[in-house]
Amino acid sequence: MRKFISTCSKVETTEEELEYITNYIDGASETILDTIIEVSQREALLPIVYRKVKSLPVECDYLLSKLRVSYLYTVQKNMLLASQLIELTAILEENGIDCISIKGVTLARLAYGDITLRQFGDIDILVKKSQLQDADKVLRKHGYQALYRDGILTNDICLEKLIDIGYTYDQTTIEVHWRLLETKHNGDKTLNDPFDSTQTVSIDSTTLCTLSSELLLVYITLHGAKHAWDRLGWICDIDRLARGGDIEWQRCMEVASESKIQRAFYLGLHISQHLYDTPLPDKILRFIQQTNISDIALSTIDRFDKQAIARSPMSKREIFLYQIRLFGSRRKQIYFLLETIFTISPADCIRFAIPDRWRFAYLLLRPYRLAKKVLFG
Repeated sequence: MRKFISTCSKVETTEEELEYITNYIDGASETILDTIIEVSQREALLPIVYRKVKSLPVECDYLLSKLRVSYLYTVQKNMLLASQLIELTAILEENGIDCISIKGVTLARLAYGDITLRQFGDIDILVKKSQLQDADKVLRKHGYQALYRDGILTNDICLEKLIDIGYTYDQTTIEVHWRLLETKHNGDKTLNDPFDSTQTVSIDSTTLCTLSSELLLVYITLHGAKHAWDRLGWICDIDRLARGGDIEWQRCMEVASESKIQRAFYLGLHISQHLYDTPLPDKILRFIQQTNISDIALSTIDRFDKQAIARSPMSKREIFLYQIRLFGSRRKQIYFLLETIFTISPADCIRFAIPDRWRFAYLLLRPYRLAKKVLFG
């Protein structure tokens, strides 16, 4: 099923691939057709699958009619989220707070050229850490409801370990980031100071600030790998962004090298090329070969090809074991393991907002929290 979905979401399809899609639909029962809708939605590719099926010279009224309902809902939701992002950005900027849109609406515009072609369910913005408390006051004043514990924004430990906090507004979730990745995943330069690498995009005649295409491409590859590529749509994002923007590949390589998991960057490109025939420059292809990621790439691709239709999300244990493989040496893998087990984690900060002077208490509470999680789920 995932092979069918990925083929439908290709930018360019061969005659053989079009025949495969057509034959798949012609031979499918209503149960399978319903599953196409379910899996397309789950993999965040339903709008693209709908557009592809709609363009086919084949009778598929049942599938089209059901896809159309979900597609129109996605269009309506995306337009609403775009409107809310514009309003949110204006509120922050009016109060002197710099704001960058990441993923969501602006990624859809940059990568797909159409904000209705990419599924997204919330709003992600990035503010400067120095302006975080001011942003919090402004958002609360305008009716945004905080989803985090009191004391987090005044707690140095929490600000050091967390990367975002959540709010709700009109049934929409807003995630306010002050860094792109956890410290155990990223380095000390561009990925920690993205305001020096931005661009603007136009949404409904409004100019919004977002990450540069190079930084965005590195970020979405690291983000997808961090979640073990549990969603096919994240791979499609890489392909569309790589095709749609004038990417300075040398700059991408420099930014990726600053990350502790730069292998994830080449892994994402490798998988994208395999599934979507993503055009990549020779120097990127050489680095993919030199990075020695073939084993993890093949296992990931195999999971896409063979995974059962009815599947459960990957467990935290499975994702953790996948993350370990993103590190290129045994020493780095052991360091990541020890850092994950024995240092304060974002989950600890969310569960307990302990004053900085009692930092050691986290180390006492952490074994208790982990034991409880293992024993009781």
